[in-house]
Amino acid sequence: MTQNPNLPKVLFVLVFAVLLLLGFRLASQKSVWNDEIYSQIASVENLSYGQILLGEVNEGNAAPLFYLTQKFICDVMQYRVPLEWRVKAKLWDFNRFEDRIVLRIVPVLCISLAIWLIFSYFANFYSLPTALFSFILSVSTAMFLEHGVEARPYALWILLTTIQVLSFLIVVKGGPAQERSWVTLPVIHFLLAFTVMLSLPQIALVSSLLWIYGFREKRRYVFLLLLPVLIAMTYYVIAPKYPFGLVFTFDQYLRANISRDRFYIFWLFILVLGCYWGQQKLKMRSLINSEVLKGLPALGLFCGAIGCAVSLLLLFKIKEGPVVQFPVSEKYFIFLAPVGIIAVTIFADAVIRSLRPRWMQWIFAVGVLGLAVPRMIKVVGQFLKQYPNLFS
Repeated sequence: MTQNPNLPKVLFVLVFAVLLLLGFRLASQKSVWNDEIYSQIASVENLSYGQILLGEVNEGNAAPLFYLTQKFICDVMQYRVPLEWRVKAKLWDFNRFEDRIVLRIVPVLCISLAIWLIFSYFANFYSLPTALFSFILSVSTAMFLEHGVEARPYALWILLTTIQVLSFLIVVKGGPAQERSWVTLPVIHFLLAFTVMLSLPQIALVSSLLWIYGFREKRRYVFLLLLPVLIAMTYYVIAPKYPFGLVFTFDQYLRANISRDRFYIFWLFILVLGCYWGQQKLKMRSLINSEVLKGLPALGLFCGAIGCAVSLLLLFKIKEGPVVQFPVSEKYFIFLAPVGIIAVTIFADAVIRSLRPRWMQWIFAVGVLGLAVPRMIKVVGQFLKQYPNLFS
């Protein structure tokens, strides 16, 4: 897998510019809601930088990075909510244009960059059609569209998870960029620990997978795993504890972030992988070559991420009281969304490249598009009904 030097740089600039413009356009159309204003008042404007860093944020997530970036942007833009909003929540105005833009600068940048990085990774290291398929998956991810521009930590979490996953894949596959990705991963793990306490399982997952793949230099794991875990645990201990409870089934929480069509593609990959191992064992005529094995790192990530989410759900379930006062949101598992997009794109690419007869490649490609494109049409269509003036 080598970088593609033939793609014009203007393509990547254009894609990012379009994503950024659409992001701010959506932010301008989408009304702010209670949590955004509450966070701005209670967790940003009412606290100093030092208080935020020390975890004095009065929210379930006391990790400070998002709130620090919000405070910095607002200081630069000289933005403050109206004074009377601090006194009475009834006076909050959810439709001020200034709030929609300024409060969402960081989220728009983060979600745009995350989608752009996924597209660029596949365009550079795979092919342009594969990159376009990943783009279809990105724009048909409802969690990206619904929560990617909100003034909450979710978009930052998505971006950091995207960089984490792509860096892991580069390290495992080797090549000129491997050492640079080894430097990137610990930095991202630190940033994840400072962004959201629920990132702890994914930090442990990627570190464990690297150990399994033979990267056993123990000193690396001090910065890759040990210190980020200590940071995340510290903010967990500091954070106020609320009586959370589940309001959906485990399956609904998972499918809110990885839709059913992506699970179908996952199972198709498993089927082809099983057929490959079967033909190797039985020494049958080879219809599937070893290209399918290139999806194994993504398979570990995908299954591991599902395992992380299920583990978190079990913890919430165990700690659940008789009455649910604070419902566990699907957004608490939003890290699954970029993992699903990247892994499923790799599954599809690996299967297509592994099939020997070209007609089988075409059949599989059409089948995969038959799953992904209707989903995109449905999600985007529903979104445009919700925001009919998005392109006007």
